[in-house]
Amino acid sequence: MCHESGYYQTASSGIINVYAVTGVTAAIAAPTNLKLEGCAALNATWDAVTGAASYRIDIATDENFTKIVGDYNNKSIPSNSCQVKGLSTGVQYYARVRAVDKDGGQGPSSAVINCKSDYSFAYSAVDNKFTVYCTIDGCEYDKDHKMVYLLEAEDTVYNRNQVPATLKNTNANFFTAATGYSVGQINYFKTNAYGSTSETGAVSLGTTAPRDVGYYFAKVTFTKGETSYSIVKPYKIYLEDANYAQEKLNNVYSDEQQSTITKVKGDSATSNLRVVLNTSADQIKIYKIADMYYNDNNRDYDDLTWDTDAVSAWLASSQYAGDSTYAVPKNIESMTAALQNEFYTNMLTDEVKEATLVRDTGDEDSLAANDVVSSLDEATGSYYAYFNNMNFGRYMIVATNGGGTSYTPVVIDVVPYQNGPHTDWYVISEFTAYLKEVVATVDKTINGHDVSDTINYGEGNYGIEDASKYYFNKSSKDLTLEEAIMLAGIPKSPSYYNPVSDYEACIKSAKIV
Repeated sequence: MCHESGYYQTASSGIINVYAVTGVTAAIAAPTNLKLEGCAALNATWDAVTGAASYRIDIATDENFTKIVGDYNNKSIPSNSCQVKGLSTGVQYYARVRAVDKDGGQGPSSAVINCKSDYSFAYSAVDNKFTVYCTIDGCEYDKDHKMVYLLEAEDTVYNRNQVPATLKNTNANFFTAATGYSVGQINYFKTNAYGSTSETGAVSLGTTAPRDVGYYFAKVTFTKGETSYSIVKPYKIYLEDANYAQEKLNNVYSDEQQSTITKVKGDSATSNLRVVLNTSADQIKIYKIADMYYNDNNRDYDDLTWDTDAVSAWLASSQYAGDSTYAVPKNIESMTAALQNEFYTNMLTDEVKEATLVRDTGDEDSLAANDVVSSLDEATGSYYAYFNNMNFGRYMIVATNGGGTSYTPVVIDVVPYQNGPHTDWYVISEFTAYLKEVVATVDKTINGHDVSDTINYGEGNYGIEDASKYYFNKSSKDLTLEEAIMLAGIPKSPSYYNPVSDYEACIKSAKIV
């Protein structure tokens, strides 16, 4: 099929039956309304003939068809159109076509049409649209045609996937052959303002489509020798429902946290970490397992990367070595809690712990100035540890209670968030993590050790049975509903919500339960 536009000529005379090779061998009508149109090639079209199984076409540079063009001498065509290639500008062409019936017999030829392919081009590149105007002269009906390239990209909510632009075209299949221009690849740039298409101050991403929150524009260049035309399309990748103002970061921070947000930039930026303890005797070790670095070239923060050679070495030799999903920290976030816990627990080899340890409440030398090992928060009645100036990254918190039993490791990201699609980043002044009690297996043992009694119920009682006997002088199986509810509220803050230290607070917690 022919789909280009350009040449155009219709027959103005009657039927010409001059095919000399085989002549008319079938009682089938001659095709009518033969047209030649196109710019870099001719599309020959004609009205379908009733009873025709196929068609034959001749194209020559003389009206007697003695100077045939290419293989267009009685060339078989299955339908009522074909594309004619290999033509030259400034040459007069002649064409005729015949219908062929199911037995192979040919009917008379159509009227001979002619067209001289004198054409010229004009170019227009405006915003994201490149238009080539092809003007055809020398035919009975002069005609203008267009070839159009359109660069498209959509504003997209951030979803961690690349957001590429697309280059669409209309009637441009023969653009390169017709004009001599080449079509470049789509290139991407990150800018500081929405709608900007200036390369001054922009960061080139090459041909890699962006995926991070930011302002971007795509660019395509059409080149012929020293001459070129470019089209551009600006777009953005943005946080859903973000209003791009510091006080409007509701999609990231709570209302209470709004007042603690500060603008950060550069790899010297830090934040603080509060770890809510279950008892004042809890011991904390913090391991930094992933880093978030500031990229001076891009003036932006890179994604989290696994910290130290020890973590990389562990990954390479672990059960996760063959799975590329685990190679990038951000991928772990989409896994189930069970898979995450298994992964991080397996990561805690002696080599990894030694290489990544950044805080240890049992070792004063590892603590920073003004770090707090254990302190009572009077407002909540809970104890906490506080760590200052934590560099951006992912941390694993490993803790033990006063009895030396380990809590479930806690993973937390101390990272900034981008406030809209530009290079400004913001962070809260304090991140909070909560220790998790060890969850027993069905037989209430882990590695052969009984962990059914590790939950702290205050006053030195661990486990529901000890708490029942201490507070109510009975076995847990004999507790009333009210007593069971009262005990259920204690582990949130064992020193504050137990009925001995503060009966009213205990009752209040029980009502929440």
